[in-house]
Amino acid sequence: MSPGTGTSTVRGPIIPDTYRTLGDRAYLYRFRSEARRVFGKGGETQLETQVRSALRITFLVHAIVAWIFGLVILLIPETFGSAWGYTVLEPATWRLVGAALVAFGTSSLLAYRQKIWEKVKIVVQMEVVWCVLGALVMLWGLFYAGLPVAFWTNTILLGVFAVAFGALYYRQ
Repeated sequence: MSPGTGTSTVRGPIIPDTYRTLGDRAYLYRFRSEARRVFGKGGETQLETQVRSALRITFLVHAIVAWIFGLVILLIPETFGSAWGYTVLEPATWRLVGAALVAFGTSSLLAYRQKIWEKVKIVVQMEVVWCVLGALVMLWGLFYAGLPVAFWTNTILLGVFAVAFGALYYRQ
C-alpha cells in the first residue's frame, strides 16, 4: 500500500482499500455485475430513458407519409397540383417543399431506429414546430389564399402529427 494514499499499489486501476477487503475475485465479480446492470449492448446505459413504442410508430408513419408526399411533389409537382385542383406556377418552389418533406421523412426514419430518448428528443421538437407551423400556414391558405378544398388533407395530416408528436413529447 502506498503511504498516505489509501489505495493499493497493484497492477491495474487504483482501487480504494474498502473494495479490496472483499478480495480480488469478489471485487471483480461485483464490478462486472454492476457494469452489466448499468451498461447494455453497444455501451448505452440501461438507466437512460427508452423511447416509447407509440413514438416509434408515429415516427414510422410520419416517415412513410412524408416520403410519399415528398417524392410526388419533388418529382412531378405539376401533376400533383393539377390532381389537387391547383395550378403550379413555380415548380422549383414545389420541388423544394418536396425535398424538405423527404428530409423530414428521413429524419423520422432515423429517429425511428433509435431507442434512447435523448437521441430523438430534438427530432420530436422539430417535428412539433414543423407540423404546427405547417398546419397554421395551410389553414391560412385555405381560408384566405384560396387553396382548393383538397388541401384540407394536408392540413389535417399536419394537425394530427402535431398533436401526436406534442402529446408524446409531453408524456416522455
